[in-house]
Amino acid sequence: MFSRGWRSLSQLRKMGVQYLVLPDAVFQRYMKADPPPPGTAAHYRYSTNIRYYESLLSPQSGGVVKVAEFSAGVSLPARGGAISVYRILPDPSGAAGTGSAGYGFEWLPGATATG
Repeated sequence: MFSRGWRSLSQLRKMGVQYLVLPDAVFQRYMKADPPPPGTAAHYRYSTNIRYYESLLSPQSGGVVKVAEFSAGVSLPARGGAISVYRILPDPSGAAGTGSAGYGFEWLPGATATG
């Protein structure tokens, strides 16, 4: 997912992906940062990346729901920011992916791996 061949929600579903695990360091640097000067290569990369993450994680897309977040702190010492886990919701059109069944564990109340 993090290569330049990023995958859309439909591609991830077809691959059987059920969850996205995203450290803040991966995408928050785009969501919280000021854009680089227009007309630069950095601005182009920034614009491309922010559009990708906005479309992937947008609540309006209805494609993913955040099911867990792990923040570094006293009980979980770590460098960097939080790590978020998103469940990829079934395709509203009813198209099924090709992946295996979920593991049946629960991240947050009401958000199980299989449904």
